[in-house]
Amino acid sequence: MKRIGILTSGGDCPGLNAVIRGAVKSCHHLGYDCVGFLKGYEGLYDPVQYVHLTQKNTEGILNRGGTILGSTNKGRFAATVGVQDRVELDPELINGVKETINQLSIDGLICVGGDGSLAVAQQFHENGIPVVGVPKTIDNDLSATAFTFGFDSAIECATDALDRLHTTAASHERIMVLEVMGRHAGWIALHAGIAGGGDVILIPEVEWDFEHVCHKILHRESQGKKFTLIVVAEGAELPGGALVGEQVEGQQMKLGGVGRAVVEEIERKLHREARLCVLGHLQRGGNPTTFDRVLATQFGAHAVRLIKEERFGEMICSQPPEMTSVPIMEAVNVLRQVDPNGPAVQAARALGISFGDRPADGCGLSAFDHPVTDEDAFATEEEVAAFEEELHQVESESESTEVDALEQATSVVAEEVTEEVAEEDTSEPVAEEVAASEFVNEVEDEIEEDTTEEIAETQDAAELTSDFEEDSEDAEAEEEVANEILDMVADADEAVNGSVVELEVEEEEVSTAELTAQESAIDQAFEETSNVEEDNSDSETTEEDSSTVEEATTEKPEETEEVIEENSSESEPASANLEVDLAELVKQKLAIASANFEKEDAELNAAEDDSEWGPSESLASPADSPFEEDLLAEAKSALEEALDNKE
Repeated sequence: MKRIGILTSGGDCPGLNAVIRGAVKSCHHLGYDCVGFLKGYEGLYDPVQYVHLTQKNTEGILNRGGTILGSTNKGRFAATVGVQDRVELDPELINGVKETINQLSIDGLICVGGDGSLAVAQQFHENGIPVVGVPKTIDNDLSATAFTFGFDSAIECATDALDRLHTTAASHERIMVLEVMGRHAGWIALHAGIAGGGDVILIPEVEWDFEHVCHKILHRESQGKKFTLIVVAEGAELPGGALVGEQVEGQQMKLGGVGRAVVEEIERKLHREARLCVLGHLQRGGNPTTFDRVLATQFGAHAVRLIKEERFGEMICSQPPEMTSVPIMEAVNVLRQVDPNGPAVQAARALGISFGDRPADGCGLSAFDHPVTDEDAFATEEEVAAFEEELHQVESESESTEVDALEQATSVVAEEVTEEVAEEDTSEPVAEEVAASEFVNEVEDEIEEDTTEEIAETQDAAELTSDFEEDSEDAEAEEEVANEILDMVADADEAVNGSVVELEVEEEEVSTAELTAQESAIDQAFEETSNVEEDNSDSETTEEDSSTVEEATTEKPEETEEVIEENSSESEPASANLEVDLAELVKQKLAIASANFEKEDAELNAAEDDSEWGPSESLASPADSPFEEDLLAEAKSALEEALDNKE
């Protein structure tokens, strides 16, 4: 089972307990053990102070401010002095921490803190201690993350204070100065000043002076506004660049007091009544906002993920909509400050808010203009001429250097070639022979592959030819069987009725519609003939039926009609007429079948001649057609009926 340690260091802020809860719950669901070290880094060594964290003893802490583990921003583990000056920790301390981590079998340590606390975590990482970082600061001054938890809660506190100061300042027509935290970044003052309706905002990133601040106050009075709200960041430097605070040796400077200096100077210059309100640690206390609860909980859970993935030496950071991580060194190496030309400052200027760097009547005129800096300024003609001359000189030197280098390289290559020619290297002929033999082998392999492919193609062609011959033989055999059947039917008919005039089928192509019409007429005649046979005793009925047959046969081809009339005239009795009609119908059926055979056979031969690969499987022989099979069956049945009637 893995064991994870967690500690909170530096100044407290709302959301620390939410981080602890998120880490503990994540460890529980992963099956990890969680240990919390007390009083920040001090609990890691001499004396070691820790407590086992479970879901039970971390219940109900999500909405609580502060930290249940305790914290400190001073002591033996202070790693920064001044604005951004790093201090190396005592090697004895680091060795003691490593011993504690090994004895407790800690697989990863979560360090929750700001820039100073994360600087300690970075030194731990450099000395082989498995750590990950979680950004905690109300100042929001870490460059790697868009937001840190505690910042939103601090802004809410400062905004609420401005709302309350607004009413009392308006009632007494006073100048109210609110000093807020933020150290060397003005994020809290900027956001709270915009949200709380401040009139003047003084931050470390923008140089200001008292003349412009006083001008803003008088400008408001000229417009009938007898009160002014001024927000001052604790790290704002006085005109001249001096910080206000208390410097203690070996520790970071305790900032505070710039608000008092502003109040005194305004009263001295304008002879107006001014009051000061310092929020101080009110911004660090209280319950976290909804935003800070969500952000802190995510930080705690993802810190456990970093340990699970063994990505030590990294800090979790918020880059909406993603939750990513960066090396701790990148997070603490650069201080994230307000951009003087950023969108938040531009918006504030457009609202008429003064930053003390220009007269009051010009605050909103150039709010969205980007000031021209030394980097943006255009070069003069003299600078351009000097640059071109320097460039020409550099190009000349480069060309001469390239020529010398080329000559030197050429001489060296010539010497090497001469030495190679002089020496008789027997390895080269051997290498050439090996290359030649390999080339010959490759050519032989290619010839064998081509021969194999040609043989395969020849076999495929032979198989196609044999299939074609088999299909042709099958077609001829089927055609012979059909001819034999026709001959047998003709012989039988001749034996019954004598010689019959053969129907001359026109050589012209008969359409499918005509054949269908003829077949339907023949079927109707069969039905009528059967009725005539039943009533053979009645001669008059027989004559009427014979006339009906004659009418039906008028729709057939002209040759068929003539044959029927001749046979009808030769036979007077009804039975004779019946026999002739039956024989004639059989012959007609056989003639139609024969014509269809010849037509289909001609189409098949034409398709085989046009095809490049000979007969296709899709071209069926005439004998395979169901239409012709039906005609042959009908012919046989008609012949049998005629023979039965003859008997």
